Amino acid sequence: MTEPKLTLHWLNQSRAQRVVWLLEELGLDYEIKPYKRDAEIRAPKELADVHSLGKSPVLEIEYPDGARKTVAESGHIVSFLMRNFDKNNVFKPTSEQEFDDVEYYSLMSEGTLQPALSFIVVLRRGGEKAPWAMKSVIRTYNDKVMEAFNFPETLKCFDLLEKRLVEKSKVSTELYIAGERLSSADILLSFPVVEQVVFGDKLGSAFNKEEYPQLVTWAKQIRARPAYIRAQEKTKKFG
Repeated sequence: MTEPKLTLHWLNQSRAQRVVWLLEELGLDYEIKPYKRDAEIRAPKELADVHSLGKSPVLEIEYPDGARKTVAESGHIVSFLMRNFDKNNVFKPTSEQEFDDVEYYSLMSEGTLQPALSFIVVLRRGGEKAPWAMKSVIRTYNDKVMEAFNFPETLKCFDLLEKRLVEKSKVSTELYIAGERLSSADILLSFPVVEQVVFGDKLGSAFNKEEYPQLVTWAKQIRARPAYIRAQEKTKKFG
């Protein structure tokens, strides 16, 4: 039976990388169409030709009968792939509690954690783009906003995740956010937690790795997964 053709519209330094990882975990064949951010760190206009919001990731599916489907938004794409292409039920929750946990942490990643982190980019970029005469004042003000809101809100999420992983570490050295195996929660949290903070500099000195040992362990385990490594290798050439 002919499988649908999958094309992922991938933007550098974006949440699209998580979709590449999931595609690798599912063992699917797919094509990557890469895009690069412009000098203003914005997505190129060409992405608007794929989806009206002009953002990445976007997944295009071409079915054997010629029908086509376009799926946007990271969380929606992850859910779509798991519903339609997880033939061996690798990601299917085995209990009502596991389903609730997976759904909660997946939505928390996109609805609570990521917005607080994303606004840091806006504030820092605003300081850089401010008129020369006001640059120092605006940067100082924006730093205060981040210290008062973005950093505390982000660290609340990290405290929650660390507390959960501490409990899970009591029964297993193999750590997962929701159930006892990889889920959409791990995949969606990988970008904001693993790449932007634990191994990135999004929070700077506000994030102390020593205060989050289990979260760091989880992040290292994520990065060591063969599918994660393959995903990184496949996109490395795109910059």
